[in-house]
Amino acid sequence: MIEVYLLSVCLKLMFWSLYKSTDYDVHLNWKQLTHSLPMEKWYFEASHVGTLDYPPFFAYFEALQA
Repeated sequence: MIEVYLLSVCLKLMFWSLYKSTDYDVHLNWKQLTHSLPMEKWYFEASHVGTLDYPPFFAYFEALQA
């Protein structure tokens, strides 16, 4: 059993640099929106098509994490 665990850790470490998450970019985008726009425009801002890419209330969650 310990061999399986060690093998999985080694594999994860080997492929660590290949992982690229876009969630970080999405969080940055929402943080920018929540800090630069009034609350009523968070989900209805016309100049940016991708404002509704996360579920409702996600902007409120990002605003609370400031």
